[in-house]
Amino acid sequence: TLTLPISEGFAGNFLPPYYSFKDGGEDGVNWTQSTTVGGYSLSTTCALFDNYNVDAGGKYDEIRTGQYDLSSTNNFQLSFDVAYAPYGTPYDDSLAVLYSTDCNSTFTLLNLYSSTTLATAPKMTSATFIPAANEWRTESINVVNLVGQNKVSFAFQNRGNYGQALYIDNININLSVGVKENNDNTNNIIVYPNPSNGIFNVELNNKTTIDYSYQIINSYGQVIVENNFNSAILQSEQPIDISKYGKGFYQLLLKTSDQKNIKYFKIIIL
Repeated sequence: TLTLPISEGFAGNFLPPYYSFKDGGEDGVNWTQSTTVGGYSLSTTCALFDNYNVDAGGKYDEIRTGQYDLSSTNNFQLSFDVAYAPYGTPYDDSLAVLYSTDCNSTFTLLNLYSSTTLATAPKMTSATFIPAANEWRTESINVVNLVGQNKVSFAFQNRGNYGQALYIDNININLSVGVKENNDNTNNIIVYPNPSNGIFNVELNNKTTIDYSYQIINSYGQVIVENNFNSAILQSEQPIDISKYGKGFYQLLLKTSDQKNIKYFKIIIL
């Protein structure tokens, strides 16, 4: 059983350690590793199901993650990057995200993305879709009902109908306690722009007297920046500059001084 946080970018061997396949059609057709493109064009690897060249015939083929121990968390967030261009009816693919708490014996549906809601790029029928940097999207799922479980795994299920290539990258599972991420006045913190050129802003939407500390963590899990925010100055935007560290994926960890609220934000530098 693995502990949080977890980040998987599909570099190196495929499948990654602790991951597995479920071949729905028992036909040897499943996800493969793309070695030409990755999330937001910041890497050259990701998980690919090539529905354009392979007809899965409506069968369900899965990448299953390892098992994660969530027994000591109050809340957490699952996120992943996706890229897809619809081919169009009747060749409509979809993606289901599921979870299991019983060692993969049974799975429960979390989210189902149709070809329309999955789309990150315009319709494409002339060739295999290869996403540009701006043809990716980050999906986030908050799964409150899994808090306290000690053997949680997830499945990313391609439901292929001979449509277009589907890409997934940067599966992240992070602690997310109390503070919500959204550019919405009902929530506490906004982080923008994201992606950015390396300079982004952090701002509180709601007034508070609690101070925050923050860390910037690189893709190797190393803390590269660490500092504090006074609650008063966070009522206006506070810039953070990590442009000198180069393009890539980073995490912003925000923590209140009373240790009750912890939040991870994925930061993308283009």
